[in-house]
This record gives sequence, structure tokens and C-alpha cells, in this order.
Amino acid sequence: MSKIQIINTILHQKFCDKSQILREVDKDKKGKVFEMKRKIISSRDIEYTLYKYDQKKDIFPFFTDTDTDTKKDDGKGISHLKKMCDYILFVEERVHLFVFLIELKKGRHSSGKRQLEAGECFVNYLMATINRLNIDINLTGNNLHFKQIQITESRSNKKKLIHECLKENGVYEHPHSKDFHIKFYLD
Repeated sequence: MSKIQIINTILHQKFCDKSQILREVDKDKKGKVFEMKRKIISSRDIEYTLYKYDQKKDIFPFFTDTDTDTKKDDGKGISHLKKMCDYILFVEERVHLFVFLIELKKGRHSSGKRQLEAGECFVNYLMATINRLNIDINLTGNNLHFKQIQITESRSNKKKLIHECLKENGVYEHPHSKDFHIKFYLD
């Protein structure tokens, strides 16, 4: 059984996204609805599976409901407690498992880093569970790779950045193209 097949057996399929598109529909600060889309481009020798952890679904039912829009603790709970990155893309290439933690944002936001870190905590818990159950997935520190990727879209998206991913504070800033090429992040 491949690493991807093991992960698909463990994670609930209601969160599995078979669309092959990274998509976010939201409202900007002015209340205007916007949509971001990136088509996932892969090759035949790369196996992958995509999971979307939407806030509208209660992905952390064991945490208290909080007001995620407040930036201070006002006695009603801890802000951003139930937030996580938009997508987790598991990519298997030969003996390697790449975990792409993906956050889509309108404009440049620093708040995406916390959501990406929450996704990494979730995947670390998943890997610890696999190890606890003695499931043979053949992963070590040498062949498990995390990539935090933020995809932003703003008015400056008229400038095309091709094949260039800027890394800032441990987070890759994805170019403003309409495609998401998996191979750009495999190293």
C-alpha cells in the first residue's frame, strides 16, 4: 500500500477534494466577493491527494467555539483556535512524502502563517497516530518534507512571476499564475 493510500484510509473522505483545483471564495475588506483558483498540475509519476479543511465544517469539535475575527482575548475564548490552512496536499514521489500546507489569501497577509502552522500540527498528529498504531509507512526525517505555501492575489497580479517561488519566514510565496505546479516544490 502506498503512503497516499494509507493516508486516504485514515483521513475522513468528506474532506478529500477530488477537483484538482485550489479554490477560495470569500469577501474582501469592503465586502466584495472574490474567487481565487489555481489548477493543480502534476506528472504521471507523482501520486497526490488533496484535502480541504473548510471552516464551515466543524473540523475541531473538541475546541470551544470562538470569535475568530477578534484579535484580542475578550473573555469569550481564544481567537483563531479553530483556524487551519485551506488545503493539505500530500504528494508521493518515489520514497518521499511531501506535505504541502496551502493557504489562499487576498493580498499579502501575515495571518496565514498561523494557519499554516496549525496544518503542520495536524499532520504531525496524523504521523504520530500512524506510528502509534505501528502502520508501516516507511517515513523518516529524511523522506518526510513539509512545505508551507501561501498563494496571494492582489491588484499587483498583473505582473507575472514564472517559475519563481519566494521564500519568506519559512513560507513559500506562490507566483501569481493560474496554475499550481507540484514539481516546483519538490526538492
